[in-house]
Amino acid sequence: MKNLLAALSILLLSSNGAAASTGTISFHGAIVNTPCIIPAETWMNYAQHPAAYKMAREAAANPSCAGPAETLSVAVSRYTPSSQVSSDLLGKPAKSIVTVVYQ
Repeated sequence: MKNLLAALSILLLSSNGAAASTGTISFHGAIVNTPCIIPAETWMNYAQHPAAYKMAREAAANPSCAGPAETLSVAVSRYTPSSQVSSDLLGKPAKSIVTVVYQ
């Protein structure tokens, strides 16, 4: 049953685009509620502004999906593909990975 729920959650995220233009969503464990559809820009803002993230975590939880109130942390890290050399990065926007840990 848990595997079916996890597969369904991934399918729902894929069909909704997970509010991101590209990327991969992976998790370990079980998802009780499907994650709320939150734009990637919002998660990026939370990762860069801890006070905004704290306020979002303290807001009332949404009973139909898992939002910021059901998370433990959010972080952002710079991503540089190993195939690119430093000269290729000049003039191009940095790529980032936002990691959200649900409880």
